[in-house]
Amino acid sequence: MLNAQAVSLNRKSLGQPGNTKESGVALISVLLIFAIAAILATRMMSQGSIQAERAGDYQQQQQLEAYVRGGESYAIALLKEDWQQDQSAGDQAYDHPSEPWGQLDKFALDASDAASEADNLRIRILPLDGYFNINNLLKGESEHTDARHLSGLRRMLAANQISEVLADQALDWIDSNNIPTGLTGAEDNDYLLIKPAYRTADQYLLDTDELMLLTAALPQDRYRMGELMVALPDHTPLNLNTANPEALAAVLAMSVDQAKQMLAGIEYTPVTSVNEFLSARSMDIALAELFSIRSQYFMITSQVDWLEQRLALTTLLHRNLETGEIDILQRRFQPVSQQRFSRESKE
Repeated sequence: MLNAQAVSLNRKSLGQPGNTKESGVALISVLLIFAIAAILATRMMSQGSIQAERAGDYQQQQQLEAYVRGGESYAIALLKEDWQQDQSAGDQAYDHPSEPWGQLDKFALDASDAASEADNLRIRILPLDGYFNINNLLKGESEHTDARHLSGLRRMLAANQISEVLADQALDWIDSNNIPTGLTGAEDNDYLLIKPAYRTADQYLLDTDELMLLTAALPQDRYRMGELMVALPDHTPLNLNTANPEALAAVLAMSVDQAKQMLAGIEYTPVTSVNEFLSARSMDIALAELFSIRSQYFMITSQVDWLEQRLALTTLLHRNLETGEIDILQRRFQPVSQQRFSRESKE
């Protein structure tokens, strides 16, 4: 009996090592499950944090865009109000920077407790009719070259150490024929030799940056050309109340200093009659067709600085002088040259 019991006990004791091994495997499996669960939880928390950060960035971006679009809407409202006032003024109506639309500046933001004194919304309205319109090289839909503006562009480019060849090539770029202007012009055959090849636009320029496609254009001249001229979708007269001296000098074939003398005092006393302006300076009244005292095209810049972030919206628009209707022509979420919007630079 004792021997049988001993044998039985020995058999049970021999089975214990197997039970320990199975328990160890189960323990390792449990630990692996907990490890995987921990990894998954950590990953979910990480992804949740990233998603929350993205949502915050998106909300802030939307807030910035709301600010600049609000600035644009406010500027448009001022231009509409200005047109209504001009209607009551009749023939004495004019557009001058001394009017409310020209006095816009910075507006402080009080959006949140985190906002600082550096956070602000800046709005400026720039009448573009005061700059040299490169599309004036053609006389509207007639496709006839405007010799005065072509020679004026040559002079303006030369005065700024930019190749005069660009004037002829710009004319060839927008006219519909395939005949090069003079000896320095360029048409399709010249651009088809470039890799990648392209053709002339045969239409008005949409932006002065298109000039960089001309064979005579140099990268270092891009900024300066953008400062000197604009590309408006029509043949436009020069608004004397907002005229840029370089543009006036180009149109009247005079020096920039002479143009500045002609415009002296206009920043304080608006021109109310083109004929009177010319007569007072002993100039030919026939030149009146080149000028106006109203503006149709404006550029609005709305720039916001908020929570160490900056967003700028530039808007090109047309205001119909007959109906007052405003059409948005271009929108860009990028800043423009600050020099154009600095009043100090014009003094």
